[in-house]
Amino acid sequence: MRSAVLLSWAAASAWANAAWSGVTVTGGDWTFSVSQVDKAMAIIRDQGDADVNYLVYAGSSTTYSTFTQSANTTLEWGAAPGVLRVDGDLSSAGTIVFEILGKSNSGAAGGGSVDFDTTLVKGNIDLRVNAALRFVVGPGVTFERGDSFTLMATANGGTIVTELDQLKAGMTGLPNLPDGLAWDLRISQGSFEGYGGESLVLMAVPMPGPAALFALAAITGARRRRR
Repeated sequence: MRSAVLLSWAAASAWANAAWSGVTVTGGDWTFSVSQVDKAMAIIRDQGDADVNYLVYAGSSTTYSTFTQSANTTLEWGAAPGVLRVDGDLSSAGTIVFEILGKSNSGAAGGGSVDFDTTLVKGNIDLRVNAALRFVVGPGVTFERGDSFTLMATANGGTIVTELDQLKAGMTGLPNLPDGLAWDLRISQGSFEGYGGESLVLMAVPMPGPAALFALAAITGARRRRR
Protein backbone atom coordinates (compact mmCIF):
# COMPACT_ATOMS: atom_id res chain seq x y z
CA MET A 1 0.00 0.00 0.00
CA ARG A 2 1.44 3.31 -1.07
CA SER A 3 1.19 5.15 2.27
CA ALA A 4 2.22 2.36 4.60
CA VAL A 5 5.38 4.34 5.36
CA LEU A 6 3.22 7.14 6.74
CA LEU A 7 0.66 5.06 8.62
CA SER A 8 1.13 2.49 11.34
CA TRP A 9 0.84 -1.01 9.93
CA ALA A 10 -2.35 -1.56 11.94
CA ALA A 11 -3.98 1.55 10.50
CA ALA A 12 -2.79 0.70 7.00
CA SER A 13 -4.19 -2.83 7.25
CA ALA A 14 -7.51 -1.59 8.57
CA TRP A 15 -7.80 0.85 5.68
CA ALA A 16 -6.76 -1.74 3.10
CA ASN A 17 -9.46 -4.13 4.34
CA ALA A 18 -12.18 -1.50 4.38
CA ALA A 19 -14.66 -0.89 1.59
CA TRP A 20 -13.40 1.72 -0.84
CA SER A 21 -16.07 4.33 -0.17
CA GLY A 22 -16.35 7.32 2.09
CA VAL A 23 -13.47 8.95 3.92
CA THR A 24 -11.03 7.69 6.56
CA VAL A 25 -8.85 10.08 8.58
CA THR A 26 -5.74 9.18 10.58
CA GLY A 27 -3.34 11.41 12.48
CA GLY A 28 -2.24 11.99 16.07
CA ASP A 29 -4.48 9.80 18.21
CA TRP A 30 -7.30 9.87 15.68
CA THR A 31 -8.73 7.31 13.32
CA PHE A 32 -12.28 7.95 12.17
CA SER A 33 -14.51 7.57 9.13
CA VAL A 34 -17.17 9.83 7.64
CA SER A 35 -19.11 9.90 4.39
CA GLN A 36 -17.79 13.13 2.87
CA VAL A 37 -14.50 15.03 2.62
CA ASP A 38 -16.13 18.29 3.75
CA LYS A 39 -17.28 16.59 6.99
CA ALA A 40 -13.76 15.29 7.63
CA MET A 41 -12.27 18.74 7.06
CA ALA A 42 -14.83 20.37 9.36
CA ILE A 43 -13.94 17.97 12.19
CA ILE A 44 -10.21 18.58 11.64
CA ARG A 45 -10.68 22.37 11.64
CA ASP A 46 -12.96 22.41 14.70
CA GLN A 47 -11.44 19.69 16.88
CA GLY A 48 -8.04 18.79 15.44
CA ASP A 49 -4.52 19.71 16.46
CA ALA A 50 -3.02 22.39 14.21
CA ASP A 51 0.43 20.80 14.68
CA VAL A 52 -0.68 17.40 13.35
CA ASN A 53 -0.81 16.58 9.65
CA TYR A 54 -3.89 14.42 9.07
CA LEU A 55 -4.02 11.82 6.31
CA VAL A 56 -7.40 11.93 4.58
CA TYR A 57 -8.25 8.93 2.39
CA ALA A 58 -11.20 9.39 0.04
CA GLY A 59 -12.54 6.21 -1.57
CA SER A 60 -12.83 6.54 -5.33
CA SER A 61 -16.26 4.89 -5.43
CA THR A 62 -17.91 7.96 -3.87
CA THR A 63 -18.84 11.33 -5.41
CA TYR A 64 -18.01 14.14 -3.00
CA SER A 65 -19.68 17.48 -2.43
CA THR A 66 -17.87 20.84 -2.43
CA PHE A 67 -14.99 20.91 0.05
CA THR A 68 -12.09 23.04 1.23
CA GLN A 69 -8.97 21.09 2.16
CA SER A 70 -7.29 22.27 5.36
CA ALA A 71 -3.60 23.21 5.38
CA ASN A 72 -2.64 20.48 7.86
CA THR A 73 -3.99 17.62 5.74
CA THR A 74 -2.73 15.27 3.03
CA LEU A 75 -5.41 14.00 0.64
CA GLU A 76 -5.18 10.64 -1.12
CA TRP A 77 -7.75 8.38 -2.73
CA GLY A 78 -7.97 4.67 -3.38
CA ALA A 79 -5.45 1.88 -2.84
CA ALA A 80 -4.46 2.19 -6.49
CA PRO A 81 -4.85 4.98 -9.04
CA GLY A 82 -8.45 6.14 -9.04
CA VAL A 83 -10.77 9.01 -9.86
CA LEU A 84 -11.84 11.55 -7.25
CA ARG A 85 -15.17 13.07 -8.30
CA VAL A 86 -16.38 16.33 -6.80
CA ASP A 87 -19.94 17.49 -7.50
CA GLY A 88 -19.12 21.13 -6.80
CA ASP A 89 -15.99 23.17 -6.08
CA LEU A 90 -12.62 22.02 -4.72
CA SER A 91 -10.38 24.38 -2.78
CA SER A 92 -7.10 23.22 -1.27
CA ALA A 93 -4.57 24.67 1.14
CA GLY A 94 -3.05 21.25 1.84
CA THR A 95 -1.16 18.50 0.00
CA ILE A 96 -2.79 16.39 -2.70
CA VAL A 97 -1.14 13.09 -3.61
CA PHE A 98 -1.16 11.67 -7.15
CA GLU A 99 -0.04 8.10 -7.76
CA ILE A 100 1.37 7.38 -11.23
CA LEU A 101 1.62 3.73 -12.34
CA GLY A 102 1.28 4.36 -16.08
CA LYS A 103 0.43 7.00 -18.66
CA SER A 104 -3.27 6.67 -19.55
CA ASN A 105 -6.39 8.02 -17.86
CA SER A 106 -8.64 8.06 -20.92
CA GLY A 107 -11.28 6.11 -19.01
CA ALA A 108 -11.58 8.63 -16.19
CA ALA A 109 -14.81 10.37 -17.20
CA GLY A 110 -16.53 7.15 -18.26
CA GLY A 111 -15.86 5.25 -15.04
CA GLY A 112 -13.08 3.12 -16.50
CA SER A 113 -9.74 2.30 -14.95
CA VAL A 114 -6.89 4.81 -14.91
CA ASP A 115 -3.11 4.49 -14.66
CA PHE A 116 -2.74 7.60 -12.51
CA ASP A 117 -4.90 9.48 -10.02
CA THR A 118 -7.30 11.93 -11.63
CA THR A 119 -9.60 14.54 -10.09
CA LEU A 120 -12.82 15.49 -11.91
CA VAL A 121 -14.58 18.58 -10.56
CA LYS A 122 -18.03 19.78 -11.67
CA GLY A 123 -17.34 23.32 -10.41
CA ASN A 124 -14.11 25.30 -10.02
CA ILE A 125 -10.70 24.49 -8.48
CA ASP A 126 -8.75 26.86 -6.22
CA LEU A 127 -5.15 25.91 -5.41
CA ARG A 128 -3.85 29.32 -4.38
CA VAL A 129 -3.11 29.16 -0.66
CA ASN A 130 -0.35 26.72 0.39
CA ALA A 131 -1.58 23.99 -1.95
CA ALA A 132 1.06 21.39 -2.83
CA LEU A 133 1.30 18.37 -5.12
CA ARG A 134 3.08 15.19 -4.06
CA PHE A 135 3.67 12.33 -6.50
CA VAL A 136 4.16 8.62 -5.91
CA VAL A 137 5.62 7.00 -9.03
CA GLY A 138 5.45 3.24 -9.38
CA PRO A 139 8.50 1.07 -10.09
CA GLY A 140 9.33 0.62 -13.74
CA VAL A 141 7.52 3.77 -14.92
CA THR A 142 9.75 5.72 -17.29
CA PHE A 143 9.15 9.10 -18.88
CA GLU A 144 9.99 10.69 -22.21
CA ARG A 145 9.46 13.89 -24.10
CA GLY A 146 5.79 14.66 -24.70
CA ASP A 147 4.39 12.62 -21.81
CA SER A 148 1.29 14.37 -20.51
CA PHE A 149 -0.81 13.70 -17.41
CA THR A 150 -4.15 15.44 -16.90
CA LEU A 151 -4.26 15.50 -13.10
CA MET A 152 -7.34 17.66 -12.53
CA ALA A 153 -10.18 18.65 -14.83
CA THR A 154 -13.21 20.88 -14.47
CA ALA A 155 -16.59 20.59 -16.16
CA ASN A 156 -17.51 22.79 -19.10
CA GLY A 157 -17.03 26.42 -18.05
CA GLY A 158 -14.98 25.51 -14.96
CA THR A 159 -11.79 27.33 -14.02
CA ILE A 160 -8.59 26.59 -12.10
CA VAL A 161 -7.11 29.41 -10.01
CA THR A 162 -3.54 28.99 -8.80
CA GLU A 163 -0.07 30.52 -8.69
CA LEU A 164 1.28 28.11 -11.27
CA ASP A 165 5.01 28.80 -10.79
CA GLN A 166 4.68 28.41 -7.02
CA LEU A 167 2.69 25.19 -7.37
CA LYS A 168 5.28 23.78 -9.79
CA ALA A 169 8.20 24.75 -7.57
CA GLY A 170 6.63 22.91 -4.64
CA MET A 171 6.08 19.58 -6.44
CA THR A 172 7.71 16.58 -4.74
CA GLY A 173 8.19 12.90 -5.56
CA LEU A 174 8.84 13.18 -9.30
CA PRO A 175 11.97 11.48 -10.63
CA ASN A 176 14.64 13.25 -12.61
CA LEU A 177 13.96 13.22 -16.34
CA PRO A 178 16.42 12.28 -19.09
CA ASP A 179 18.88 14.98 -20.11
CA GLY A 180 17.29 17.91 -21.87
CA LEU A 181 13.84 17.43 -20.32
CA ALA A 182 12.08 19.13 -17.42
CA TRP A 183 8.76 18.83 -15.61
CA ASP A 184 6.17 21.50 -16.29
CA LEU A 185 2.67 22.28 -15.04
CA ARG A 186 0.19 23.91 -17.38
CA ILE A 187 -3.45 24.89 -17.40
CA SER A 188 -5.12 23.87 -20.64
CA GLN A 189 -8.53 23.17 -22.10
CA GLY A 190 -10.01 19.88 -20.95
CA SER A 191 -10.60 16.95 -23.30
CA PHE A 192 -12.73 14.56 -21.23
CA GLU A 193 -16.38 14.24 -22.19
CA GLY A 194 -18.33 16.62 -19.95
CA TYR A 195 -15.12 18.11 -18.55
CA GLY A 196 -14.18 20.67 -21.17
CA GLY A 197 -13.27 23.41 -18.71
CA GLU A 198 -9.75 24.12 -17.53
CA SER A 199 -7.44 21.23 -16.69
CA LEU A 200 -4.19 20.99 -14.72
CA VAL A 201 -1.64 19.05 -16.77
CA LEU A 202 1.78 17.68 -15.82
CA MET A 203 4.13 17.44 -18.81
CA ALA A 204 7.65 16.33 -19.69
CA VAL A 205 8.96 19.11 -21.91
CA PRO A 206 12.30 20.14 -23.45
CA MET A 207 14.38 22.41 -21.28
CA PRO A 208 14.80 25.86 -22.83
CA GLY A 209 18.08 26.27 -24.68
CA PRO A 210 20.57 29.10 -24.09
CA ALA A 211 18.98 31.29 -26.76
CA ALA A 212 15.54 30.94 -25.21
CA LEU A 213 16.89 31.68 -21.75
CA PHE A 214 18.70 34.79 -23.06
CA ALA A 215 15.50 36.00 -24.75
CA LEU A 216 13.48 35.41 -21.56
CA ALA A 217 16.04 37.34 -19.51
CA ALA A 218 15.89 40.21 -22.01
CA ILE A 219 12.09 40.33 -21.86
CA THR A 220 12.12 40.24 -18.06
CA GLY A 221 14.71 43.02 -17.96
CA ALA A 222 12.69 45.16 -20.36
CA ARG A 223 9.58 44.72 -18.24
CA ARG A 224 11.44 45.74 -15.10
CA ARG A 225 12.85 48.83 -16.82
CA ARG A 226 9.36 49.90 -17.96
CA ARG A 227 8.22 49.79 -14.33
